[in-house]
Amino acid sequence: MGSIAIPLPFGPTFALELSDNFTGLVGGDVGSTATFVRYFQRRGLAVSVAVTATLMTDVAGTITQAILVGTAYLVSRDAFKIPSSPSGGVGGGSSSRTRWRRGPGPPRAGRVAAEAVAHEPLAPCGLVE
Repeated sequence: MGSIAIPLPFGPTFALELSDNFTGLVGGDVGSTATFVRYFQRRGLAVSVAVTATLMTDVAGTITQAILVGTAYLVSRDAFKIPSSPSGGVGGGSSSRTRWRRGPGPPRAGRVAAEAVAHEPLAPCGLVE
């Protein structure tokens, strides 16, 4: 709420922020913007100041989210490389016609869980006295 120059009371402003979560789900951005504009109007601000303050806060939030997404992409872009196929395209060439052979497959989940329990003692975990 730093986009306006008047001090706001903590209680009603906190309630507004909590109610904005619901209003955003039901009414979307338009509902949230209308709620904030009406709140600022009831606090004595002109309509133009209330709309400008609300939209300025929304734009700042959008820019912040874009910066965070861009930073996350730059940090983790190597983890999302898609390997290219030998023919140069995705799924092209003779590799797409290769039949996959079925092997024995992975063991069943019940057997894996039973083997894990059998190999790990439970006494150090505090489950068995």
